[in-house]
Amino acid sequence: MKKSMLSFLALAITSSLSAGAIAASLDVHGDIKVNGKTVIDSKGNLIQPAPAVDPLLVDMVEYEPAPNAKLTYQRTLNGIVETSVISYEDGREVSTIITQPSGKVVWGAERVLQANGEVEVTTTTEVCVKTARMNIEASSGFYPTTIGSPISRFDKFSSEILNSSCVDDVAGTITHAIELYNLVPLAKHEYQYGEGNSLKDCVLAELDVPWKDDHEYRTYCKGVGMVEYGDKGNPYKLVSFE
Repeated sequence: MKKSMLSFLALAITSSLSAGAIAASLDVHGDIKVNGKTVIDSKGNLIQPAPAVDPLLVDMVEYEPAPNAKLTYQRTLNGIVETSVISYEDGREVSTIITQPSGKVVWGAERVLQANGEVEVTTTTEVCVKTARMNIEASSGFYPTTIGSPISRFDKFSSEILNSSCVDDVAGTITHAIELYNLVPLAKHEYQYGEGNSLKDCVLAELDVPWKDDHEYRTYCKGVGMVEYGDKGNPYKLVSFE
């Protein structure tokens, strides 16, 4: 047979096989793997690799306290130890109280949720006590961000004074307000507290709050919540949590 005839037959066979491959099906019983990793499982599902986690990403929801947490902090001011206790129920902050060893209340707030969704807040200071009814009209949370990028949240509410011993407060007075909170996560780090205790996944953040002219620094730890807050030079620091 001539060489040209052999080449023609080889070309014909190759063409025939190629055409058959296009129309054929591949039936595989089991997983399909590439370099030892499953790309299609035995049920035909495409297995995609999990997206890489950005080490700079911060989701403040992950740094909220447990639903029924109780956190205790301390600081020393003018030689006197102040103890701050913040309590949560069902994910809501229900009370904050700052006391001295003598039992003196430096500052306190108790929040009671009403059946209609309003909140009655009783605030205690060194000079007076006030109870107000608050109605939250709109509110937002901090959305995920990255280290160094600012985020904000707000509360829009009305507040009615129910009774007060504070100067210039008049029962029945209603005010409407919008409070804006600006936060900038600055760094992730390990937080030391108490007697040699540490928390691994924590975020130091700069926070502007409506009731202060200057910002403060707060630290939040995953699964625990806020572990340090207050004056920049002398903050309240976590002692214990439950």
